[in-house]
Amino acid sequence: MSEIHRALARLPRHEREVVELCVWSGLDQQAAATVLRVAVSTVKSRLHRARRRLGADLTAGPGDGAPGQRPERASSGSRNPVESKEVAR
Repeated sequence: MSEIHRALARLPRHEREVVELCVWSGLDQQAAATVLRVAVSTVKSRLHRARRRLGADLTAGPGDGAPGQRPERASSGSRNPVESKEVAR
């Protein structure tokens, strides 16, 4: 559980908010969009990116980096490219 919390803390704020609303609070995507005052498509894309980042972060093996640090491949690897414009959202 603590690793999940650390992985969530590493997400950009806008992605973490969508995960908190849709996954933890149980809101549907339309309700989350209303709360955040964004389009439903924005919620969908943020949730997709958050899931992709979390999956890459949580599946990284113990030898993929120092404990408690984000694995390199989660943000800059070719398997999971993240453009600067995505991070800025």
